[in-house]
Order: sequence, then structure tokens, then C-alpha cells
Amino acid sequence: MRTVTHNHETLDHDVEQARDWFRGRRNLLIATHLRPDGDALGSVFASTDCLRDEGIDCTPYFTEPLPDDFQNYTVSGTVCEEDIDLAPFDGLLCLDCANENRLALPPNRSFDDIALPCCNIDHHIDNSRFGHVNVVHAESASTTELLATMFGKLGYPVSPAAATSLILGLVMDTGGFRFNNTTAASFRCAADLVDGGADYTRVMHSMFFNEPMERLRLKSEVFKNLKFAFDGRFVYFSLTPDLLERCGATVEMAEDLIDSVRVIRGVEITCRVQQVDDVTRFSLRSQNPDLPILEIAHKLGGGGHLLAAGATQTSVTFEEAEAQLLDYVGELLAR
Repeated sequence: MRTVTHNHETLDHDVEQARDWFRGRRNLLIATHLRPDGDALGSVFASTDCLRDEGIDCTPYFTEPLPDDFQNYTVSGTVCEEDIDLAPFDGLLCLDCANENRLALPPNRSFDDIALPCCNIDHHIDNSRFGHVNVVHAESASTTELLATMFGKLGYPVSPAAATSLILGLVMDTGGFRFNNTTAASFRCAADLVDGGADYTRVMHSMFFNEPMERLRLKSEVFKNLKFAFDGRFVYFSLTPDLLERCGATVEMAEDLIDSVRVIRGVEITCRVQQVDDVTRFSLRSQNPDLPILEIAHKLGGGGHLLAAGATQTSVTFEEAEAQLLDYVGELLAR
């Protein structure tokens, strides 16, 4: 597949490539990664709003129901959990997805099955640049921050609803501007979005001051059963279907628990290990820029950012996953 982004090319050049790509489109299918988070959802919703205002029909597509916390941010025409006829579309816009294998696509279809011109917009450092056009900017704290920059360069108006979706993604990927991916550009972007009508108060309330009791029960159980290793520098916890059932919690309620654990004093690396049937998912965070856990994620078959990454494995027991994880973390901490 043709790649137009290289290390020596500037963001301005990539955005101009995207401008040309958008000019040739009339009906886009918009997709993001499996199990979408706030940045993925905000990117999809904001792009849908902005591109529709430019006269481009857009259909946001998800393979699963939207998490409850994000239901009030959705846009009209969103398709969830259904097959879809691809014939009307003349382009595929992929957002916040590091590689084509993680895309949430219609049932029984892989990326190679979809013969549509693809534009790939993302901020993951290990993005495989799988699109015909690629706008990949790892310096952006979130894909929504990158999109806000892009829309400004393209001269696309951003409605208050789109601005709210953009700041939603920025807030979630920076942990409310607490994580070390937050930059001066992130604050400037947030200020511009608020000036443009983004409902920052609504976002903060719905994301951080609206926890269901079931999630608090789950958080309590997780803290009771934390496992520490390597003199307390590494802490991890496991989530099982039984635990979720006991707490009356859903998988979505567990997504941000790692951010509650990573605040423990002295902890440098944190991991959530989640088991569903024969699938084991790892979510990794590092507090120390000198300890990039992206390489651990790569060893486990995943990817992400230098200090925030994840992976999925199949047909491994918890004991096998735990041993593997401890080996890789031990190697990193021993440097």
C-alpha cells in the first residue's frame, strides 16, 4: 500500500495530502480501533460533524455498543454491531488506530477486503501507516488534538458540538491533563476549543464526577488484591468475569482502573491483566520516561505509546501470562 508520510516530511505536507483526499470524497465510512476509548470516540464524532459541514456524507461505524459514559456524545447515523453495505462509500477514514489489524470493521471483513481509498489519521508512535494517505503525528497528545490542528489548517469550521467531542478526546487521553503526554500545545488546543464553544464543564462532569456505584465496588476489590513486585516498582492486577459479576460491573467500567492504581507512590510500571474466555488483554503504563513499556507491549504482540500501551494474547492461562509479564518487566527494570 502506498505511503505518503515519511519521517522528513512535515505535518503541513501531510495535511495538504489529506485536503486533496477529502476533496475527492462524497461518502465516507469512518472507523476506529476495537474497544474504543474517549479519544477514539471523540475523534469519530468530531470528524463526522466537521466533514458533514463540508458536504461529505459520513457514517461512523462501531462493532460494539458505545460505552454508557459516551452515549450522550454520539452523532446521528452511527451504526453499531451491524453489517453494512460498503457499495455507497468512496472512502474509508481510519482514526486513532495504530494498525489495520486493530480496526473495528464490519463482520467477516478484514482491512484488505475493503477496496476503498483509505485516509489514516493517528497519534500513535508505532502507527504502521497503512493508509493511502497518512497523517501521523506522535507529538500530539491525542488524535483529537491532531484533528483540531488539522481542521484549523484546512479551514474547516468546528461547531460547538464538534469542539466538545474534540476536547472530550483530549481530556481522556491526557487523564484530565495529568499525564506526561500533556504539552503546552495541549493546553492551547483546549483553550481554543473552549473559545469555540466546547462544553468543558459537561465533559469533566460526565467523565470524572459521575461514577456508578458498581465501578466503585470494582475499584475497591481491585485495590484489595493488588500485586506488587520488584520492590514495589511494579504493580498489577487482574480482572476476571467472576470479579465483574460479583461487583455488578461491566468490562467498560474497568477501562480506567489502571489510572487509579498508577498514582501509588513509588510505582513506576502498572499493568491491568484482563481475562475473557481464552483471551488475555494487557494494559500497561509507565511513570518513568526512562522505562518505555511500548517494547513490552510489542513482545506481547501489541503496541501503543512509549509510556501507555497494550496487547492481546489468545490461548494462554493467567499463570502463563503473569510469568511472561513479570519476565519482561523485570528485564526492563534491571537496565
